Order: sequence, then C-alpha cells, then structure tokens
Amino acid sequence: MTGFLALPALAELDLEYREETLEPEVQLKAYENRTVEEYRINGNLYMIKIKPKFGPAYYLVDDTGSGELDLRRTASGRDIVIPRWTLLTW
Repeated sequence: MTGFLALPALAELDLEYREETLEPEVQLKAYENRTVEEYRINGNLYMIKIKPKFGPAYYLVDDTGSGELDLRRTASGRDIVIPRWTLLTW
C-alpha cells in the first residue's frame, strides 16, 4: 500500500527531456600564445580545450563530475593536471 501513496508525489515530478538543458556553454579566451575554450553545463566546468599557437590542441577533463579538473601529485608534492590529446579522428 505504501507504493500507492507515493504516486501523487511522482506525478508532480518534471521528467520531460529537454535537449536545450544539455547544451554546453562555451567561453573563449584568447591569449598571446594560446586560445582557451571552457565548456560548462549548468554553470559547472567539465572540460577545457587549449589550442597553443603552435602544436596540437589538448584537453583538460573533469572525469568525476566534481567540478574540479583531475590532479595528480608528483613525488615532489606538486599537483599537476594531466592533459589529453586527440590521437585519431575520422
């Protein structure tokens, strides 16, 4: 019987899929030696694309969804962000 009591509460939930809410916001920043694109969804930063003046573009990605880019600690105790490059496209 408790399952039937929760039905009115479920009817009030908005479960409709809206594609525009999944559209990322892209903010471009131009510097002297690189261009930076910050990708956000609902204000949360999830990826940064860095295109140097010379060389291939690389990405910094938030894999965990915490809003912080993944860091690795070196033996000397410094935090570094691991970049990712696109190796193949077709």
